[in-house]
Amino acid sequence: MGNQIKNTELVGKFVSRRGYTDLYIHGKVVGVYGKTGIIIQEMRAVENTVKREYAVGGFSAICLNNADQKWEFKTLESTLKDRVSKAFFNIFVISDEPRHHYDYNF
Repeated sequence: MGNQIKNTELVGKFVSRRGYTDLYIHGKVVGVYGKTGIIIQEMRAVENTVKREYAVGGFSAICLNNADQKWEFKTLESTLKDRVSKAFFNIFVISDEPRHHYDYNF
């Protein structure tokens, strides 16, 4: 992806921030400015609707269905501006649907 993608191709896509084994929803791309700028409508994950199942293990317990998370999302009124660069794609993940993942086993 990186330098080959144009900022206009990101409009309508969702942006999530990498965090070690977690993935945090950042927002939806709603516009562009200049050659490399994007405008992001902020979003937050509010609730994991899947009931977690645990088994004894690790330090205390292991979440058996860690990969089965389904989150509800809330769109905020605020927007952010960001610049698309090589570093952007090292920090953020672009997807067609909002993505959020909390690693309950870390």
